[in-house]
Amino acid sequence: MPAVRIKKIHIKGLRGIRKEVILPLEQKSIVLYGDNGAGKSSITDVLEWFYKGKISHLSGEEIGKSGVEGLRNISLPDAQEAFFYIEYSDSGLNCTKKLEVKKGALKQSVSNDDQKFNDFIDASQRENLLIRYKELADFVLSTKTEKLSGLSAIIGFSDVTDIRGVLKKALNEISRELKNRNFDGSINVQQSNLVKQLGQNITSEKHFVRALNELIAPLGIDKKIDKLADIEEVITSIKKPTDNLIIEQNNFLNGIKDFTSNLKTQTISIQDTYQEYEKQFSSIRCNVENLKNIVLGNLLDAGEIVLKNGQYKSQSCPLCLQPKDTTELLKEVRKRIESVQKIKLEQEKLSQNKEDFDELISIPIESLNVLLRNKILLQEEYKGIKTKLEAVKASLLDYVSETEQEITLDRDLKSLNDLKIHVTELAVIEAECEVVRKPLEVKMKDNKFTEALVKIEMSKVAYGQIEALKREMVIIDKQKSSFESIYAEFVKKQKEGLEVFINNFSGLIDEYYQFMNPGEPIKDVKLITVEDGEELVGVSIRFKFFDNEVSPPHKYFSESHLNCFGIAFFLASVKAFNKENKFILLDDVISSFDTNHRKRFADLLIEKFSDYQIILLTHEKQWFEYVRTIVKNKNWLINTLKWSEENGASINEDVLNLRDRIESNIASGTSEKLGNDIREYLEHILKIFAYHLEVKFKFLFNDTNEDRMSFELLSALKGQLLKCGTEFAGSQSLLDRTLNSVFIGNKDSHDASFNPTMGDLKAFWKDVIDIENLLYCGECKHNVSLKFYDEGAKRIRCKCGKKNYHWLK
Repeated sequence: MPAVRIKKIHIKGLRGIRKEVILPLEQKSIVLYGDNGAGKSSITDVLEWFYKGKISHLSGEEIGKSGVEGLRNISLPDAQEAFFYIEYSDSGLNCTKKLEVKKGALKQSVSNDDQKFNDFIDASQRENLLIRYKELADFVLSTKTEKLSGLSAIIGFSDVTDIRGVLKKALNEISRELKNRNFDGSINVQQSNLVKQLGQNITSEKHFVRALNELIAPLGIDKKIDKLADIEEVITSIKKPTDNLIIEQNNFLNGIKDFTSNLKTQTISIQDTYQEYEKQFSSIRCNVENLKNIVLGNLLDAGEIVLKNGQYKSQSCPLCLQPKDTTELLKEVRKRIESVQKIKLEQEKLSQNKEDFDELISIPIESLNVLLRNKILLQEEYKGIKTKLEAVKASLLDYVSETEQEITLDRDLKSLNDLKIHVTELAVIEAECEVVRKPLEVKMKDNKFTEALVKIEMSKVAYGQIEALKREMVIIDKQKSSFESIYAEFVKKQKEGLEVFINNFSGLIDEYYQFMNPGEPIKDVKLITVEDGEELVGVSIRFKFFDNEVSPPHKYFSESHLNCFGIAFFLASVKAFNKENKFILLDDVISSFDTNHRKRFADLLIEKFSDYQIILLTHEKQWFEYVRTIVKNKNWLINTLKWSEENGASINEDVLNLRDRIESNIASGTSEKLGNDIREYLEHILKIFAYHLEVKFKFLFNDTNEDRMSFELLSALKGQLLKCGTEFAGSQSLLDRTLNSVFIGNKDSHDASFNPTMGDLKAFWKDVIDIENLLYCGECKHNVSLKFYDEGAKRIRCKCGKKNYHWLK
């Protein structure tokens, strides 16, 4: 789908627009002038609400997260509708978005629910469509991390970063599992069990089967083990009902022995991981300023929003009310926020270390829980073991309790010496288990079948666990290797892709910045990536200042230069990434630009963005005059916004709407202000005719050139027509009659004793239409113009040539 342009905007009852503002753009660019408070930003706010569902500079705790609560015009009665209608070059996207009061609550609705429209809005939300003056320096002054996030959101790179994050997380989890599961240690424990039961270090399945056959040979049974599946048959043949209790208790005691053996090997990892966490925790806590910033983080964020959005106008600190330049205050707040960001990154690492520790220590805790749930521990001879196991669990939970402590609390974590799980404690448990096992061993020795049975059972379990652990370790190790290869290749491609993009994008930014700042000592402005090890953590801005490479910009740039960079970044992002929309809105962006930058910015828009539809809003009168001059012949629209208590913001009416109203009032017999409307329409068409026929006027200063009255315009046009066009002699009476009729329009525009009748007004309108038909072609919709002058035939004409006259230059 080709990128869309706007054909029409219609706003009613929103922000400063109480009645309505209609912009019949017809895909053309427009420059709109209006004094401060005239309502220009109302158009910006409503457009942002339509596309984004919120108004960024209005969002806040008191207004609401979206800012929509401040969107509906405060003077609008609940029963009246408030809406935004937009008409596109693609009619399938046309939509009305309403904001209504229903049962005391604001309700939003859209008229277009087509999937094509929804996809268009979703895609448009990733584009840069509008920018306000106060947002210009946001990217420049943001932190490295915020720059990366902002840029990623625009270019869709955040999706790539998310994928990288998922891969990295998966790799970390697999590596952590491989480490925490302690496969080698667990295999060694079971290998020791095999040695204890069979008296041999088993190296293969064949070896294991041979050792079992050696074990059962003295029993004289008519059974032989050829494969692992034969073991159960041997067990069944020699097992007696009385053996179950012995096997069950022996298995349980072996389980405790396995737990203590595994915990001995895990203890080093647990202590090392906790010690690392405790050091990192203390490092953050030992800096008092860090703790203050952590506590004040939310306050600083809120302060930045207030200062950035322009909601706070006073040149003082909003908290202490001491005199303070708010621009400088915003810089200081952002500097502190950057410090907080560093601490937050440290906290994120601390949080990740806590997750690692929790996962590591959860393994022995869960194993302990399984042992403690066994009913065997209720027997009298096992109570001592149970007490000691519970003590070990309490020691493990002490670690967990310490890592749950909030960093802002006034207490350090316990040192490792206070939390150690001593190997001697585990040895005591193992010794007590052997004491309980002795009677079982006596019973086993009294019966060689029972003794062999227990050894077979224990060996089978140990060998099964070894094989299962080996298989699981191989699978996880393969997964780890695969993820390492995938991640390494992904990082390589990501870095290559980002660097290509950054270089190209930086080239656009530098091109636009240099265009607005020719001959200045700031060169080669570019974005650079910031990495911490292999991790991409941010984006910074670097440039040459008097041939020295420096960073960041706000250390050297004036406010005007910062804003130049901000607009260069915005326009570069538009050029590089806006795919759905072919328009941009610029709201008073040159307020702090010096004179030279203002001119160069206007030239930049005309030269570099001629293929875009631009909506340019400004309250700078002189700049408006300059822009109006350079866009007059470039098919731009030019208009003015004004504000009144009755209507709120309103726009000078389009001439076609004015004509429709005149003819409607004549048809209905409504004479109120009709003469004034006809005079305004006449002045409009006379200015167009005078322009196309190059009618000469006496020079006047400033706005008086634009405000010439109908009598002066018509007199000058009459003189030009009769002087240069021999075929206009027959129209002299029409011209004279219309000059006389101007009296009616003037009197109807001011308090006067003369009250024109409807007949007078109809006659005046008839004269105006005849004047218009004299020089305007209804077929090709163009005026007779010197642009279409035929030098050989000495004739002027409209575009199609149907309306033409003899003309002497």
